[in-house]
Amino acid sequence: MRRIVLAILVLGALVGLAFTAAPAAAVGRDAPAAAARPRAPGASTTAGAIEVLASSGRSEFPNRIVFSLQAKSSAQISSVRIAYRVGDDPVTSIARVPAAAAFRIDTSYQIDLSREYYPPGVTMHYRWQIEDQSGAQLTTNWADLRITDPRFFWHERTLGAVTLHWYAGDDQYASTLLSTAAQALATASSTMGATSLKPVDIYLYATEQDFRSALVAGSDQWVGGQTYPLYRLTVLLAPPDLLTDDQRSIAHEMTHIAIDSTSEDPFGPLPTWLDEGVAMVAEGSLDPTFQQALASAAASHRLLSIQSISGNFPEDSDQAALAYAESASLVSYFEKQYGTQRLAALIAAFRRGETSDEAFQQSIGMSTLEFQRRWEASLQSAGAAATPTSSTSASSNQETGRSSLISILLAPVTFVISLLESIARLLRASKG
Repeated sequence: MRRIVLAILVLGALVGLAFTAAPAAAVGRDAPAAAARPRAPGASTTAGAIEVLASSGRSEFPNRIVFSLQAKSSAQISSVRIAYRVGDDPVTSIARVPAAAAFRIDTSYQIDLSREYYPPGVTMHYRWQIEDQSGAQLTTNWADLRITDPRFFWHERTLGAVTLHWYAGDDQYASTLLSTAAQALATASSTMGATSLKPVDIYLYATEQDFRSALVAGSDQWVGGQTYPLYRLTVLLAPPDLLTDDQRSIAHEMTHIAIDSTSEDPFGPLPTWLDEGVAMVAEGSLDPTFQQALASAAASHRLLSIQSISGNFPEDSDQAALAYAESASLVSYFEKQYGTQRLAALIAAFRRGETSDEAFQQSIGMSTLEFQRRWEASLQSAGAAATPTSSTSASSNQETGRSSLISILLAPVTFVISLLESIARLLRASKG
């Protein structure tokens, strides 16, 4: 059709007919990119003279992500950029893609995961922005690439909003963990007032080596689970022969998902001790290793301050264990002394961006230091007795006595549900 129109224009010029610019513009040969309606990359996509021949992305986790493009134009292509964003993150990154000026290009862009880490399971949305020397521009539609870990043959099973991914362990192992995760997430999310459950993915690594290789470079060696609330994704060390430990870990991480992300409220981050402490309540009784760390530090007056465990936990494994133990004890003590309503008020204050002292003053009428002094005194008087919380977010290499599944699932649930209901009521009240 374009050739016919051009032929008419030439004929008109020869016989001296006067054509206005409007019909020529209607042909659209050099129409700006905004006038084009690009289709999904991979098929032939044109804007003016620019045509995308092929577009793809592939995961080479844990090393890199590679995006590839082939395109051509009647004028030399002078600029190629890639725009990408991850999951529901509204932030879009734009990078220039190396491509020498040519009528046809075959280029690629790589994300080095050792420098710019993304976990397995996230979906990357990407599109190309292409311009040639005539000024023609093309922006393709968004395409999706799910980051996978191709080193393992993954099985997948879904229950409710939870999808479990695993490569070691039998069907019973997977069914047990999936049931635990779905129950914990559904209960916590409903009590937080969520009207619907967004999908959550859990990736289970069977060995320490496999798990460490899937984390961002430089991760602390004591970490045994990593949750990404923005992506609603958990990466977990879950050896099939430690099923009870694995259940505790999943209960912990699903509580993080429920507390740290909702479909309605853009919450700010909680202090680490509070975030971890509440999640640890969902696990059950405190691991004896953490009990000993807490008792020893209390007896020798070497407890960490609340402020020092409000950010990142220590890299040293012994100090990290103490930080987890203190977090469990602090949350347990707070709830016992002041109740779930006050704990919900403390969480809500931190969500509003209050300082630590402001949050404590608003919830229980005292400073952070005064609360810590009272908590320390309770440890001294009780001889640092065990508290009903634990953490297998710390590395679960330890072979210790564990609570039964019944006590794990039932004993903490009353407190967790009560707490989350209180938080939900406070948040609804603050919205009103």
